[in-house]
Amino acid sequence: MENKYWIDDKTGLYWELKSYGNRRMEYTIEEAYEYADELNGEKYGGFEDWRVPTLDELKSICSIEPYPYRGDYVSWRAWFEGVREFASNGFFIVPELSQNVGKDGWYWSSTEKNEKENYLVNYKEANTNYHLKTQSFYIRCVRG
Repeated sequence: MENKYWIDDKTGLYWELKSYGNRRMEYTIEEAYEYADELNGEKYGGFEDWRVPTLDELKSICSIEPYPYRGDYVSWRAWFEGVREFASNGFFIVPELSQNVGKDGWYWSSTEKNEKENYLVNYKEANTNYHLKTQSFYIRCVRG
């Protein structure tokens, strides 16, 4: 049987392993919650408690502490140039999850900024930011 998840020894969280076929699927935040429900409905990996991760949970699988980007491109770019060499397969995510990362690297969190926006982590550029819930980004579900 193909591995469906990876267990983070530091946190005890189970992370969905993306396949080549579903790595580039993008969702609004509402659709991301529906996707987690679908995983639960099919008992993905033998479990029924998959969910959209929090911002802190997403940051926990980043291979470095992500930069809290808030529009200051010059500062972020200087920081990024100093850490770029630490990427795995071009992404700042733990090696166990570095295969089949969505090409742009933006992943939804369940953490809301306000009623119209949620926070995300960008594993390609090692930063956090927020976007409108109606925009489409990647999702990697978690349980535990």
